[in-house]
Amino acid sequence: VYEYTDAGTYKVTKRPRFFFENRDNYEVSPLRWMSGVHQGSQMSIIGTYSDNLTKQCRTVVFLTSDGGRQWFAQYEFGGYDNRITKDAESNDLQIKKASGVYADCSLIWDNNTCGSGIYKLKKRSSYIPSDTHKKITDKFRYDLPVDISNITSSTDGIIVTTSTNHKLNNGDVIVIDKVDNNANTWDWIVSSGYNSTSAGNGVIWKVSDVTANTFKLRYNVYNPDNNISARHIHAINRIKDGYIISCGEGYPAGWILWLKKMQNDNFVTHTAQDTFPIIRLTSSPNSAQRLLGMHLYADGTVLCASDNDTTHTNSITLPNGTSIMRNATGIYKGRIEDIDDFSKFECIHESKETAFFFQRVMGVLIYAGMREEMAISFDEGVTWSDLHLPPNLWATSPIIGITNDKTLGIKHTNQIWNDNTLVIKLKK
Repeated sequence: VYEYTDAGTYKVTKRPRFFFENRDNYEVSPLRWMSGVHQGSQMSIIGTYSDNLTKQCRTVVFLTSDGGRQWFAQYEFGGYDNRITKDAESNDLQIKKASGVYADCSLIWDNNTCGSGIYKLKKRSSYIPSDTHKKITDKFRYDLPVDISNITSSTDGIIVTTSTNHKLNNGDVIVIDKVDNNANTWDWIVSSGYNSTSAGNGVIWKVSDVTANTFKLRYNVYNPDNNISARHIHAINRIKDGYIISCGEGYPAGWILWLKKMQNDNFVTHTAQDTFPIIRLTSSPNSAQRLLGMHLYADGTVLCASDNDTTHTNSITLPNGTSIMRNATGIYKGRIEDIDDFSKFECIHESKETAFFFQRVMGVLIYAGMREEMAISFDEGVTWSDLHLPPNLWATSPIIGITNDKTLGIKHTNQIWNDNTLVIKLKK
């Protein structure tokens, strides 16, 4: 990466894959999490909770097998670019578009100009799973090439000019092809080896500051080979053969994944660098969305809770013919084979608050809402006990443990409460 210094010169800087520019911004920390963390005796996992829609942060599943000294990126999502469903290929339906905020992602190059006849660009769109195409074979589509007539660089960034209207929008992803065979100092921007399933050499770009014939070239910090994106990871739940990873926001960024780890915490040695199958469980806008926790049982039963109170459940018809729908707050039970149709799930515990936490702690299921509402089950969701925390002590505080006599400990730390511990005696 070339950087412009205060002295008016350029210098080359080599950066690691997970370098983040604005270190005083907590939002872009690569190891920030919400409920996406699980500590194990053999391996621990973190799913990052940062805003990759407006901050260009990476959304990643990290594993460690050495106590946290090294974290391995086991899975990384793609970014928010132009996303289309396979059945909308003909009219290029835009499903999700980046917001246009690209702080600290400018590019600078010490060769100021590049003329015409050397490079072309193509817009890349990503196919996403849908009800009609649940399994995607071709991940990417490329538009017809557009000639680049000029490239200029300054301390304000790299400006690309095209010979005709490029028809790009802020946040679009492009690849750049080399037209001639002559070496050029701008050849570092060239994309090669890409196809419908791969980004090739991984050199892809985002565009911003778009006019009809110009745009500014930007980093694309996300996984260039992944066609699905997630704004952040809400929760990770440990199951007997791996981890369930629940993402936000809603479709097409509300995916649920299963990181499959068949041999668990035994004498077989696994490292974070091992290859583990990662299976996408959802494919539809009608699936369970924005989960804050999902428990998958051996018989296929699913228990889950969401922070999405705008998702409606089944319609109810009143005697006068009026149809009403309830929101999706609470704890729901269904089958894994019905995960793409949330209307088949049954609400087994109603909640007035959207979910923030739904985990199993020492064999006990604990649900916490956004404010002070909590629910606890000692029998895998058959019955639930309600309790409310004191005002201002959010249920988002970490649960630190449950004893055999059903004493629940909640740790709360902030500037007001100043590191308090609340102990609650539960009755079954």
